[in-house]
Amino acid sequence: MELHAALMLSVLLLSVACMGAGASPVPASFLSRLRRSAGATAGLPTDPTVAATGTAESASTTPYTSPRPSRLARQAFQSDVLAVHFAHLHSEAAEVLREHGELYSHYKRERFADDPDPLVHELVLTYLPNANNLPHEIIRSTLSDSELVLLHYNALILFRDTLHRVSQSETHDIEIRVDVVIEKLRLVIDRLETTMIQLGQEASIIRVPSSIPAFHANVTAAEQNTRTLLVLQEFHAYLPHVRQDYRVLSNRY
Repeated sequence: MELHAALMLSVLLLSVACMGAGASPVPASFLSRLRRSAGATAGLPTDPTVAATGTAESASTTPYTSPRPSRLARQAFQSDVLAVHFAHLHSEAAEVLREHGELYSHYKRERFADDPDPLVHELVLTYLPNANNLPHEIIRSTLSDSELVLLHYNALILFRDTLHRVSQSETHDIEIRVDVVIEKLRLVIDRLETTMIQLGQEASIIRVPSSIPAFHANVTAAEQNTRTLLVLQEFHAYLPHVRQDYRVLSNRY
């Protein structure tokens, strides 16, 4: 340190002497070299930024990069997201079942007042899903999340589109009630599609227009009542299985 101070003092005196004698100023580059030489002799840093900060590493600016979440953290996050979706699926399916049950009961009272429990046996709409074709409840409970999510997806879309045809063909008061059910069912389908994306099943989402044909208008009132009752009857029989399977999914998380 004493050597360094002596050298720096020599530089200062040399500069003052030259200025006092009227000589040309000492070039700045020469003074800078003397300072660096003095610093090197004393074992001190010669980079001014290093001298100011203390270390060469602190003089450089390294951008901060947040650490990537671990695989376990990502899996835990996805599990939490699925838990929310499945809980909503169960509650929303239960809401559809409740709303449709009220519609079904109202329709039977209004159009089949003389029959305490009207059922349609002779009429068939081939595109309507049938609850009797579903695997047994025990088998369904062993399906994976992805399989159970897809199991009812197509059927619910078919019921949604068929109910839309019912709405178009019915009287205004029934149309309003059917549209309420359709809207609640649409929420379930939207939730299903969001869950499918989360499970990597986006390719299975149906994006084509409905394939359900419009109902024939040239039918009698009795025929129309029977046709509407059939759709409501089949949907009413199918919905409890949907609610049960979504309860299974919800209980897994």
